[in-house]
Amino acid sequence: MYVDENLDRLPPNLKKPASTASGWILGDMTVLADAVDPKPIQNGLLFSYNKSLGIYRCPGDIRPYNGIESRLRSSSMNCYMNGEDVGNQKQGLTGYHLNKKSAEINTPKPALAFVFTEEAEFSIDDGHFGFSPDGSPGQGPVNIWYNVPALWHRGANFSFADGHASFRRWANSTTLAITTLSATDMAADHADLRYVQSILATKN
Repeated sequence: MYVDENLDRLPPNLKKPASTASGWILGDMTVLADAVDPKPIQNGLLFSYNKSLGIYRCPGDIRPYNGIESRLRSSSMNCYMNGEDVGNQKQGLTGYHLNKKSAEINTPKPALAFVFTEEAEFSIDDGHFGFSPDGSPGQGPVNIWYNVPALWHRGANFSFADGHASFRRWANSTTLAITTLSATDMAADHADLRYVQSILATKN
């Protein structure tokens, strides 16, 4: 509905937005005042289309972190959906398209490109889910979880650009053992990491 009313533009997906910014969501879930205050959600550009605070938080998100026990938000948006090209910033990757409009979502196609996911309690801060679609050029994959999807279900829910949602049960026990940001993936086959990379962004 937002893109229909805004010339097909995706809402801004800002990293660490100021309280006066205009983004799909505001606030920092590592800050107690933001984590329990509905205003950062209500002041986001999407709230007028979804006027229920409950849809921004997974009921399973009950793990305390950094002294915060009851965050109002569990969801974050794929950085390649009008956010930042994390693969280029972190690893110098090129050829991954940053989607500014809905019509630009074609690598991968909308049915395979996630927009929102729920984010682990030790990972969530702003609404920008930062992740790299691959490793460093010419150096093989760099297998890093910069941000981490939810682990409390032993998997995570993802919503996709075509409107459907699906649940990914984590295949690797090492994924469930992640406890920090920017963790190196320790799985032999990297199945979970590769899955998130494949629905994040692919080569133009």
